[in-house]
Amino acid sequence: MAYHLLVAVETTLRSQGIYTSWATVRETLSTHHVTTVVLPTDKGDVLGIRKGSTPDTEVRELYRLLNVPENLMKKVNTWRQAHPT
Repeated sequence: MAYHLLVAVETTLRSQGIYTSWATVRETLSTHHVTTVVLPTDKGDVLGIRKGSTPDTEVRELYRLLNVPENLMKKVNTWRQAHPT
């Protein structure tokens, strides 16, 4: 399945006149991250925030060429409450 995805990405880019290797595509996309921040409270509750970084210009261009939404994921906040003792 991964190989088919790789071929689909390369074929899509080539059809638009972009001749680049999968290694270059992967390296460019490696700058776009998802970060999770875990914030404990003094009462033992925990707030988790998961958010994608802002893609740089090169990543945005690849997403445009591949017809991939720039904001792949929405910010997610989760609360985990401490168990009463």
